[in-house]
Amino acid sequence: MLRARSLLPVALAMCLQHPSVLAAEIYRWVDEFGRTQLSDVVPDKYKSAAQRIDTKQFELSPTQRAEAVARAERERTQAQAATVKPKPDVQFAATPASAARAGTECDRLWQAYRAAQECFSPYQRRNAGVAPEAFQKCPTVENPSQRCGPSKW
Repeated sequence: MLRARSLLPVALAMCLQHPSVLAAEIYRWVDEFGRTQLSDVVPDKYKSAAQRIDTKQFELSPTQRAEAVARAERERTQAQAATVKPKPDVQFAATPASAARAGTECDRLWQAYRAAQECFSPYQRRNAGVAPEAFQKCPTVENPSQRCGPSKW
């Protein structure tokens, strides 16, 4: 499963290798609600009021570009390593009752999924998702309901 987080360094590296992508003209104007708008496309009714912004001040030097590409590559490698390797400190010990029920492949998938959910539960944030350190300590296990149907437990 690809994550947006793992695609960001690749997209950044692609943009940094092709500076023409970053050379778009940016315009600023205030709309009828008093909100400042920034875009590379200006609606017809604001063309007379739009001001072109000089973006050269935001361009990276060749050294900064090389550093950003290297950092993006390191982050991509780290993201791949984190998703491929199982975490050694997380154990999925089967209890006698669960071992007796874990006869089929779907039972094993559901057991692994529930164990992963239990691992993530202490890292849940109220109204803000999951704490980032959870992904370093807990395995990401896909919900097996598409493949196996609803859980028996």
